[in-house]
Amino acid sequence: MYYNQVRSHCLFIVEDEFETDDIVQKAFLLFEQKRETLDDRYIKAWLYRVVDNLAKEYFRSRKMESKRFVEYDSETCTMKRIRNYEV
Repeated sequence: MYYNQVRSHCLFIVEDEFETDDIVQKAFLLFEQKRETLDDRYIKAWLYRVVDNLAKEYFRSRKMESKRFVEYDSETCTMKRIRNYEV
C-alpha cells in the first residue's frame, strides 16, 4: 500500500538503491508492528516520517549529510523541501 511512493521518496533522499531498500524495509516492518495503533488517515504521512528519520539515522551513522529532505503535508497531500539536514 504506498510502497512505490515511499520507496521513491527514500531513493530521492538517500540516492542509493541498496540503502533505500533497507530503509524502506525497516519502515514497513515498523508499520506492521504499529498498524493497529495508527489512524488510517495518516498512514502515508507516518511512513514518510519514519523513512525520513531512518534516512537521517543512516546519514548520521556515516557522518554524511543530505540536502534533500522534504516534508509531507497530509492535509494538502503535497511535499515541500525543508531546510538541509546536517549531521
